[in-house]
Amino acid sequence: MAKEHTFIANMHLSVLENQLLSSIFADYISILSKLRRNTADIQGIWMDYQNITLFL
Repeated sequence: MAKEHTFIANMHLSVLENQLLSSIFADYISILSKLRRNTADIQGIWMDYQNITLFL
């Protein structure tokens, strides 16, 4: 009986670990995509600035 409870407890722990890891991974991917977008925005602003200074 005790082994069954231990097994069930371990199963619950592994499910919680998987949920936590998938949540952390999803947050990581979200942060990376936001950084990529911000980098593209900064590059676009820098190119606009260079184009403006080129014609001054």
